[in-house]
Amino acid sequence: MTNAVLEALKAALGLVAGLLPEKWAGLVRMIQGLLNMFNFPASDPRTERVAGIVAELLRDIGEAMKLDATAQERARLVIENRALRAIVELTPGSGI
Repeated sequence: MTNAVLEALKAALGLVAGLLPEKWAGLVRMIQGLLNMFNFPASDPRTERVAGIVAELLRDIGEAMKLDATAQERARLVIENRALRAIVELTPGSGI
Protein backbone atom coordinates (compact mmCIF):
# COMPACT_ATOMS: atom_id res chain seq x y z
CA MET A 1 0.00 0.00 0.00
CA THR A 2 1.31 3.43 -0.90
CA ASN A 3 1.83 5.95 1.86
CA ALA A 4 -0.13 8.96 0.56
CA VAL A 5 1.55 11.33 3.01
CA LEU A 6 5.04 10.42 1.82
CA GLU A 7 3.94 10.63 -1.82
CA ALA A 8 2.46 14.10 -1.19
CA LEU A 9 5.66 15.23 0.51
CA LYS A 10 7.74 14.05 -2.44
CA ALA A 11 5.44 15.83 -4.89
CA ALA A 12 5.51 19.04 -2.84
CA LEU A 13 9.30 18.92 -2.61
CA GLY A 14 9.48 18.54 -6.38
CA LEU A 15 7.35 21.64 -6.80
CA VAL A 16 9.41 23.61 -4.29
CA ALA A 17 12.66 22.56 -5.97
CA GLY A 18 11.38 24.02 -9.23
CA LEU A 19 10.94 27.41 -7.59
CA LEU A 20 14.32 27.71 -5.87
CA PRO A 21 17.78 28.72 -7.06
CA GLU A 22 19.82 25.67 -8.08
CA LYS A 23 21.99 25.42 -4.95
CA TRP A 24 18.86 25.16 -2.82
CA ALA A 25 16.89 23.15 -5.37
CA GLY A 26 19.60 20.50 -5.30
CA LEU A 27 19.27 20.18 -1.54
CA VAL A 28 15.49 19.90 -1.77
CA ARG A 29 15.81 17.24 -4.50
CA MET A 30 18.24 15.35 -2.25
CA ILE A 31 15.66 15.38 0.57
CA GLN A 32 13.02 14.27 -1.92
CA GLY A 33 15.24 11.37 -2.99
CA LEU A 34 15.88 10.34 0.59
CA LEU A 35 12.14 9.95 1.11
CA ASN A 36 12.21 7.17 -1.48
CA MET A 37 13.99 5.05 1.14
CA PHE A 38 10.80 4.79 3.17
CA ASN A 39 8.11 2.22 2.56
CA PHE A 40 5.99 2.14 5.67
CA PRO A 41 2.22 2.49 6.07
CA ALA A 42 0.62 5.87 6.70
CA SER A 43 -0.40 4.68 10.15
CA ASP A 44 3.26 4.25 11.13
CA PRO A 45 4.29 6.98 13.61
CA ARG A 46 7.39 7.61 11.50
CA THR A 47 5.14 9.17 8.85
CA GLU A 48 4.33 12.08 11.14
CA ARG A 49 7.98 12.36 12.16
CA VAL A 50 9.10 12.51 8.51
CA ALA A 51 6.53 15.23 7.78
CA GLY A 52 7.80 17.23 10.76
CA ILE A 53 11.42 16.85 9.68
CA VAL A 54 10.64 17.98 6.14
CA ALA A 55 8.75 21.01 7.46
CA GLU A 56 11.68 21.95 9.73
CA LEU A 57 14.18 21.58 6.90
CA LEU A 58 12.10 23.75 4.56
CA ARG A 59 11.75 26.44 7.24
CA ASP A 60 15.52 26.33 7.75
CA ILE A 61 16.12 26.65 4.02
CA GLY A 62 13.82 29.67 3.89
CA GLU A 63 15.71 31.34 6.72
CA ALA A 64 19.10 30.44 5.27
CA MET A 65 18.21 32.03 1.94
CA LYS A 66 18.03 35.39 3.74
CA LEU A 67 21.73 35.21 4.72
CA ASP A 68 24.76 36.48 2.84
CA ALA A 69 26.43 34.10 0.34
CA THR A 70 29.09 32.75 2.72
CA ALA A 71 26.62 32.12 5.51
CA GLN A 72 24.20 30.53 3.03
CA GLU A 73 26.80 27.95 2.02
CA ARG A 74 27.51 27.08 5.64
CA ALA A 75 23.81 26.85 6.40
CA ARG A 76 23.22 24.66 3.34
CA LEU A 77 25.85 22.20 4.56
CA VAL A 78 24.37 22.13 8.06
CA ILE A 79 20.86 21.56 6.70
CA GLU A 80 22.12 18.80 4.41
CA ASN A 81 23.82 17.10 7.34
CA ARG A 82 20.67 17.36 9.46
CA ALA A 83 18.58 15.86 6.66
CA LEU A 84 20.91 12.91 6.26
CA ARG A 85 21.09 12.24 10.00
CA ALA A 86 17.32 12.43 10.41
CA ILE A 87 16.72 10.04 7.54
CA VAL A 88 19.29 7.55 8.83
CA GLU A 89 17.68 7.61 12.27
CA LEU A 90 14.31 6.76 10.73
CA THR A 91 15.62 4.03 8.43
CA PRO A 92 14.89 0.53 9.70
CA GLY A 93 18.03 -1.45 10.40
CA SER A 94 20.29 1.60 10.35
CA GLY A 95 21.73 0.61 13.71
CA ILE A 96 21.30 4.09 15.13
